[in-house]
Amino acid sequence: MTQSIPRRGVLRAGGAALLAGGLAPAVAACGTGIRKGQVGGQLDFMGSSVVNIIQDVPEFRTWLDRNDVYLRGNFPPDDGAKIAKLAAGGAHGTSLVMWIDQFRSGWLGADVLEPLDLGQIPNLRNLIPGFGGPDAMRARKDSDGNTVGIPFAWNVLGIAYDADSVPEPASYYDFLNPEWKGKFTMLDAAGAVMSIGCQMLRYDPATLSPRQLDEVSDLLARLVRQARSLAKTDGDSFTLLASGEVLASLPGTPESVVNTAARGKGSIRCNTNPKEGGISWSSMYGIPKGAGNPTTSHAFINQALTVPVGRAIARRYGAMPSVEGALSALPQWYTDSVPIDPLERTFATAPTTYFPAIEARTPAGVTYRTFMAAWQRAKQKAGRA
Repeated sequence: MTQSIPRRGVLRAGGAALLAGGLAPAVAACGTGIRKGQVGGQLDFMGSSVVNIIQDVPEFRTWLDRNDVYLRGNFPPDDGAKIAKLAAGGAHGTSLVMWIDQFRSGWLGADVLEPLDLGQIPNLRNLIPGFGGPDAMRARKDSDGNTVGIPFAWNVLGIAYDADSVPEPASYYDFLNPEWKGKFTMLDAAGAVMSIGCQMLRYDPATLSPRQLDEVSDLLARLVRQARSLAKTDGDSFTLLASGEVLASLPGTPESVVNTAARGKGSIRCNTNPKEGGISWSSMYGIPKGAGNPTTSHAFINQALTVPVGRAIARRYGAMPSVEGALSALPQWYTDSVPIDPLERTFATAPTTYFPAIEARTPAGVTYRTFMAAWQRAKQKAGRA
């Protein structure tokens, strides 16, 4: 799906991970008319819904207008689809991509990201030192040590629960106990639940063996049998929690708190630090090889690493912004679930884990496709496919 995006007005667009939506009416794209090395013209990007937020920031909108930059968005459903499209040459001219570091193996394996020219991104100095923790920092570089991604937000999952009805679940394993049968929902999102299964068994998703993959699938099947329902979207899980039909959601997000409160349920909390640890990922900016307007892409990233943009992400994106000076804009419902002092401890309790590569390292190895398919097998084993 591709649309030309007006510089003014709100873009409503589906993104990677668990987000979805519809696009605003298209406007005619303008030709670039821009010489090589000059900022301006049309910027084709593979995006996420964060673009809605960024282009609404007055300072950023002024930058777009002043430089005559037009955004033209393409919104594949997830990073796997983005990688496949770029690798197949189906996104010719794409100059900017928003990608998730859990897919690092796929991005680097496909060799579709261009090393960034950090000299064109002076606002990199605004980045919070050590943002995301060591694994997230490693994800930003390719095998040669070149920077291929710069984070704009850090996201974390845990367990959402009704604090008025149940004690805080301390572990994912709690949901295998008889007293939880039929009292929680599971989000029908393969990447999230497969990550939980790996956390529970202390397996690294990126290096799973076929035997370990089967163990993860079997464990998730046991959880599915215990669950009352499988929520197709975050919104479905919010509705179930707010209505009292379930007392917990696995996984749950900090956004569960504010979304259920808006539905009249003020007792939902989110434990982002269960015994096995939370599940985190960083959302990144990158530039694909063969970018049609790389100078403007670098300028976009630089302008996005400012405090006004970071504060807007803090208020509206449901995630931690990467820019120093922006954390104070995080709403209380977020900081109640995700402690931000000290940040190092928060990042350590929910380290980034990477999904398997698109292509297996060995003939019998686990790939991204077989990893995701293991969730479907888990549902089939539990009679919920």
